[in-house]
Order: sequence, then structure tokens, then C-alpha cells
Amino acid sequence: MNGIDSVISSYPSSTIVIAGDFNQLDTSRLNTDYGLLQIVTTPTHNLNLIDKVFVNQPDIYEANCTQRLVKTKHMAVLIHSVGAYFLDNLPQNNRRTTVTVMTFEATT
Repeated sequence: MNGIDSVISSYPSSTIVIAGDFNQLDTSRLNTDYGLLQIVTTPTHNLNLIDKVFVNQPDIYEANCTQRLVKTKHMAVLIHSVGAYFLDNLPQNNRRTTVTVMTFEATT
């Protein structure tokens, strides 16, 4: 079982966000095999869109590119929630929710 399959089977109702510099990687399987959609729509490196964000809930996330924060040729990509989804689903007592970050190595 690969990393994405593991996350989906262990946390079936989780929001999945996969982001990074996908310069020469074929990312089509993220959409076809897992239903993840790429939400960055503007160039992130010169005139190329190589810094991508894939999510399983594209209706609640938006990506914006802005001036970089460090010395690099890449734009900064910021993602944020849109709409009333999060306002309607915030815990009533405003306690923090758990976020799990997993890192997987790309294989060829």
C-alpha cells in the first residue's frame, strides 16, 4: 500500500493536501487514481506552473500566488479555506483540532 492509500484507509474523512515543486513529475495519477484536483492556476516559476497543490476537497480551498518570501525564482503559494464550510464546522468550544502532516518520498 502506498502513502496515499494508507492515509485514505486510515483517515477516510480527512482532508488531503499534497503540495510541492512538481517540476518534471507526472502528476496525472493524483487525479485519475485518487480524485485529487490541482488548485493553483497561475505560473509559479517564471512562466511555468510547477508548484502545485492537490486537494480532495477543491470546493473549500483556494490557492493564491504572491511575491516570494525568500530568495528564489518561485512564487509563494498560499492556500486558504473559502465559503462557509469552516464557519459551519468549527468546534463549538473553539478548541484546536489535530493536524497530521506526513512526508512521503517520490519514487520513480
